Amino acid sequence: MARALLRNAPILLLDEATAATDAQSDQLIQKLIRKHFSDKTILTIAHRLNTIMDSDRVMVLDKGEIVEFHKPAKLLENKNGMFTSMVNATGPATSKYLKRIARGEVKVGDAIPEDVLEESGEDGM
Repeated sequence: MARALLRNAPILLLDEATAATDAQSDQLIQKLIRKHFSDKTILTIAHRLNTIMDSDRVMVLDKGEIVEFHKPAKLLENKNGMFTSMVNATGPATSKYLKRIARGEVKVGDAIPEDVLEESGEDGM
């Protein structure tokens, strides 16, 4: 991350960059990324949905094949879609929170609601 900041890298590739962090650390890192790389191209590979919910586009893969590709909010309009299924599988509080991020009502760097933290069964998603 520091190298990308110092070099003013035009493209940032993140492959499970925060997978080994707790929710609060992830939140800080995501906030930093959005602040310092807002004018850059960011390619993110992630299993934590909150990491990508405010992305310009999300590509959902299944067995190496692209099954969905669009803005998160648009993908969520497909009630039978794989992306919607993944979001809904996170539980009622978390899925509501993720959908609010996708609609632009909440920012990824904002505080994570307590009911979302409790629902995840850990200190994060």
